[in-house]
Amino acid sequence: MSNPVKVLFRGPISNLTGYGNDGIGYIKAMLRAGIDVRLEPNHIAPPLPKEITDLLQKKLDAPFDIVIHHVDPMNLGVSKTYVQASEINVGHSMWEWPTMDPVPQRSTFKRRMQNFDIVLGYDEVTLQAFSPRMPKRTKLAKLQGGHDFSDWGFREREWDGVFRFMMVGQLSDRKNPYCAIQAFKELKDEHPEEMEDVEFHIKETLPFIPPQIEQWCEDLYIHSGNWSREKLKEFYYGCHVMVMPSRGEGKNIPCLEMLATGGSCIATNYGGMKEWLDESYAYPLNYEYRPPKGNILEGAGANADLNHLKELMLHCVRNRDEVKAKGLLGSKVIPETMSWDTKVTQLFELLNREVPKKMQNIYPRFLQGTYDEHR
Repeated sequence: MSNPVKVLFRGPISNLTGYGNDGIGYIKAMLRAGIDVRLEPNHIAPPLPKEITDLLQKKLDAPFDIVIHHVDPMNLGVSKTYVQASEINVGHSMWEWPTMDPVPQRSTFKRRMQNFDIVLGYDEVTLQAFSPRMPKRTKLAKLQGGHDFSDWGFREREWDGVFRFMMVGQLSDRKNPYCAIQAFKELKDEHPEEMEDVEFHIKETLPFIPPQIEQWCEDLYIHSGNWSREKLKEFYYGCHVMVMPSRGEGKNIPCLEMLATGGSCIATNYGGMKEWLDESYAYPLNYEYRPPKGNILEGAGANADLNHLKELMLHCVRNRDEVKAKGLLGSKVIPETMSWDTKVTQLFELLNREVPKKMQNIYPRFLQGTYDEHR
């Protein structure tokens, strides 16, 4: 294309973190859309795909059609330098943030947002937190991030043998792993016969849970250390239901990967997870919201209903054919609706609706890109 849309992407780029992987997925989808992408990462960690390392060699020669600031809400902000260098400045907050009060102060946040044309949040909770703090000139809209599902294809599982629950990620307090462990332990005690061939496997990316926790109950396994992508995929294929009683998420990558592979998930029906959760392929989990106490965030957010979690886990054990059917549907729906290709298309459609005057010369050029098979 002789005159492609030119985008400057600012944000973390890394294969080592969820938000860094989001950056890579976002960028690669824009490249597939025929967009001329330039990079200004605020965090970077190798190894990186060749497409990304090639882009890092390109000059940041303004002007740009669009600058996308894809960062966490604490670092969201834009200086006048970028306003002068681009037609549209987009702030894309990658995390759900239910703890906006009392930090940051409204006046500070408003100053940081004043140079954006539009700010996007991943979920409704973020929009509700941002809304009273936004400058009048800055638009606010919702656009959740996507995921790269190229490595997470469907595979049939064995459903008649051992039934395995799983949990994956940096399992800090926000992920609420001990709620899941407690639910599994109580089910083992209360329903020993039905739970006899049921296991719970937890894979940590950082050592938050001590291995001694395995002694709490039978068939609880804590896995740590660095795993290859292939080993992690085999772990997913060997399990049936992801359990994620998290207090707040931007979207939760492990649940999306589990659904893409043909398993199902139990997840807190709140924040970013609520945006894609549907009873047709997953199990939404009830919760009680607890606000932060001052600046103390531990325990704040959506605290999962333990009894409801137990009900859902036992229901899965008793209804394996239903779980299998949900997983099959999820493997078709999630990669289609939650891919970064879909999200980039939605981004340009959204900008064309919200800032149409500034998109007059940009949106038609986007439509002429090489992305037709994804639209």
